[in-house]
Amino acid sequence: MEQIDGLSKTELYNMLQMKMPFGRYGGRYLVNIPYEYYSWCIKQGMDKNELGKFMRFLYQAHLDGSIDILRGQRWNLVKSLQRELKE
Repeated sequence: MEQIDGLSKTELYNMLQMKMPFGRYGGRYLVNIPYEYYSWCIKQGMDKNELGKFMRFLYQAHLDGSIDILRGQRWNLVKSLQRELKE
C-alpha cells in the first residue's frame, strides 16, 4: 500500500476522521487543532501511540505549510480515500 509521508492511505483516512478524544480541544478534528497544541503534546511525550503519530504528522504539516491543504480539502480527501479503500 502507498505511504504518504509515513502514513498509509488507511492511516491518512483515519487521521482525517479522528477527533481529539480529550483536553482543551476535545471533540475537534485533529486537523483543526492549533499548531501549539501539537507541539505541546509532543513535548509532553504524548506521541507514542496512533494519536501521537497523527499529531506528529500534523505538526510537520504545519511546519511545511501543507496544513492549509489538509484543512481546506479534508472532506474531498476523505471521500476520495473512502472510494480507494473500498476497492
